[in-house]
Amino acid sequence: MVGADGGFQPLNFQRIIPLPEAARQELCGICAKLPHRPIMRELINIYFAEANWYFATLEQHYFEKLYNSWCSLNDSSTEHGQVADLPPDLLYFSALLFQVLAVSLQFVSPDTNCSRALGADSFAARDRLSSNYSTNGVDIARIMGTQDPTITAVQSDFMRALWLKNCSRGREAWHVLGSAIRSVSASSKRKASFSLQPEKPKTLASTNKAKFIKHHDLH
Repeated sequence: MVGADGGFQPLNFQRIIPLPEAARQELCGICAKLPHRPIMRELINIYFAEANWYFATLEQHYFEKLYNSWCSLNDSSTEHGQVADLPPDLLYFSALLFQVLAVSLQFVSPDTNCSRALGADSFAARDRLSSNYSTNGVDIARIMGTQDPTITAVQSDFMRALWLKNCSRGREAWHVLGSAIRSVSASSKRKASFSLQPEKPKTLASTNKAKFIKHHDLH
């Protein structure tokens, strides 16, 4: 979080969002479709090595901090035999993670170890799995809603727009991108609190939109 002096503050995960049981079960069902951790790690590394340097959509340092926190809390939940209520950044992080994996798969050759482990040993199978992952991210965002979006929720939308653009679905990408900007603007006006914001919400959204447009022709 950015403090009053403009400096970075430690991530604050004290605010917890309790989910209704039905939403909790649906979320767990979707997250169960994530690949094993070593595969996720490989795909994340591929995304940041092969794609993010060009698209400039995510800040790797903050993504990694959220990923480590997400893994730790999930391990704790498993150890205690129950699904814990999570802070909003981490609840939305599952959606962002699915979108990162989806985009990463668009850059992975079917003859790599992770592709074979996922059963995506052809370009058609790889593209189907990429589509499924992106859809899973959209479904998680739907469950969470847009009443109090976090930076991870907005980043998830940006990644979804990137995935759509890579699929030559520019019109849909523009729609998702516009929704993300409107969501941040509305949240800023309500003075909503963000747990992770390397820039002020409106500034971050505008910056990411400018970067996105710079690297893409969405028409």
